[in-house]
Amino acid sequence: MKKITLILTALLVSGFCYSQNILTGTVTDAELGSPLPGATVLVKGTSNGVSTDFDGTFTINTSEAGILVISYIGYDSQEINFSNSMTINVAMEASSDQLEGITVFGTVDFAIDRETPVAVSTLTAADIQERIGNLELPEMLNSTPGVYATRAGGAFGDSRINVRGFDSQNTAVLINGIPVNDMENGKVYWSNWSGLSDVVSAMQVQRGLGASKLAISSVGGTINVLTKSTDLIEGGKIAASMGNDGYMKTVASYNTGEMDGGHALSLLFSRTAGDGYVDGTMFEGYNYFLGYGWKDSSDKHNLQLIITGAPQTHNQRTSSYYNMAKVSDYQKYGIRYNYNHGFLNGDEFNQRKNFYHKPIASLNWEYKINESTDLSASVYYSVGRGGGTGDIGRLDGKYASDSRFRNPANGHVNWDKIFASNSGQQTEFYGFSYKNVVDPATGLYIVNDQDERVNGVKRNGIVRRASINHHNFFGSLINLKKELSDKFTLDFGVDLRSYKGIHYRRLDHLLGADGYRDFDNKNYSGGSAVRTKTYSSMIGDQWNVFKSTDDEEKIDYHNDGLVRWTGVFTQLEYKVDKLSAFVQGAFSNQGFQRVEYFNQTGTATTPWKNITGGNVKLGANYNLSAKSNVFVNSGMYSKQPNFDAVYLN
Repeated sequence: MKKITLILTALLVSGFCYSQNILTGTVTDAELGSPLPGATVLVKGTSNGVSTDFDGTFTINTSEAGILVISYIGYDSQEINFSNSMTINVAMEASSDQLEGITVFGTVDFAIDRETPVAVSTLTAADIQERIGNLELPEMLNSTPGVYATRAGGAFGDSRINVRGFDSQNTAVLINGIPVNDMENGKVYWSNWSGLSDVVSAMQVQRGLGASKLAISSVGGTINVLTKSTDLIEGGKIAASMGNDGYMKTVASYNTGEMDGGHALSLLFSRTAGDGYVDGTMFEGYNYFLGYGWKDSSDKHNLQLIITGAPQTHNQRTSSYYNMAKVSDYQKYGIRYNYNHGFLNGDEFNQRKNFYHKPIASLNWEYKINESTDLSASVYYSVGRGGGTGDIGRLDGKYASDSRFRNPANGHVNWDKIFASNSGQQTEFYGFSYKNVVDPATGLYIVNDQDERVNGVKRNGIVRRASINHHNFFGSLINLKKELSDKFTLDFGVDLRSYKGIHYRRLDHLLGADGYRDFDNKNYSGGSAVRTKTYSSMIGDQWNVFKSTDDEEKIDYHNDGLVRWTGVFTQLEYKVDKLSAFVQGAFSNQGFQRVEYFNQTGTATTPWKNITGGNVKLGANYNLSAKSNVFVNSGMYSKQPNFDAVYLN
């Protein structure tokens, strides 16, 4: 029986080898002759594919004959016929279209080089992976003309970016065509999108009014981020990387490739953690991505569902006016010095910490009505949960940043001494002595921020609070594109958004006290209330974004901000030979409403305040040669104020 088994196995293996061909080869840049690592080599009509290695070489098992498709972002794809085992060496020509090989939906306003008359720079996935290292995504754009990016305080996710001198309040940031600027203040919090570098397929900066048809576009510029699509070849990877200051990142991903029936699925999960370059700025973040795609056999319908999110926590070094380090502090303690940092019970403790989770889901549909008409629609929903911590209360009338609470030997906040004082122990600080006193009504050690006195003695102290900024945000973009002739194309679209922001503070750490007395809610009987509950801001608490927070004990302030956005836009494009031009107009109405729970007796709701805005843009581009072009654009722009400017407090 053993002999028969061995013979059958040998026959099966030899039969398998006989029916397979092995193709080998290299993929290089035609002009430079340098290898192209990561190029896709795919047998046409199948999911059988590989990627070239670091030297640009590949090996693939194939059937006896067929067509090999070689593609690389930024280069023109090639198709090579093959038969039997052979060696195939391919020299790739750089594409004049930087978006070659990138799936761009009709609701995504990516500018086309040498056609769209705007100042534009595009980074492909290959560019990003080559440069990213342990940089944050905005820092990738520092080499782009007109762009300045910095990590601000130096902590994870705290990057800020300016385009032509304008901050994020006047720079639109779009992910797959979806606006992600805060609907109340216009800012972009990059820590909410810390995982984008794992899933980005292209990133484009349009300087100035840009090509965005959204109502309203931005005056500083537009940053378009396009995530990976689900039409990748079948395969997966597991990768790990390490860096300085304890940086560690692990990534696992898998793509099914296009399956029977036109379905495709992409999955990714990653974790990033480290100690941070700045003292006391430890961080931990996760990223998940799910992409589902479907195309019908007639290519009339294309559907993409994308769900992605990046829960994270990171300690910070802030620069607010009352806790900012001086130049002399950095000269004494070094450039890594963190004014918010110290130790509590032997563990590192930071006054400032950011924690947030903002998943976003989008459903994109493209319908080719006929040869000259396309309909594109996107529906998206995002929910954000989290906030940032800081100190509240005062100890002998001073904030935690005061030098009297800092060890002069290292500049650290002595949190152990604050803990002891809050709990009623006589404590020797740096230059004075202090202790909390028992509240006679409750028998507890209570702190507050109003220099409250008991029997002539200040009952005071410092605790760590969290400023919460929850929100629910959904919207839709619809665009109808009609080719009027071989020269003229007309677009018409609708931009709808609805937003609710929920703002309050809660206790994060009592630092030895039994409670905190809050005076800021006019609905308190007796004018104040003692709050004793604390709420965790650890990474494990960030995953459930649908957990109700209605019953949380709130302090200091509590209000909701509501924004409704209705916009329409239209654009006419002209293109013939070397000349392209466009004229575009947009109009929008923003409605603002505030619900106040603390500053008024009962619940006070303002009437809706509606403010209109709009823009008109036009431009033209002319290609002088294969390498040179000239363009001009102009526009008039009227933008509504942000919510925070309509309701000041």
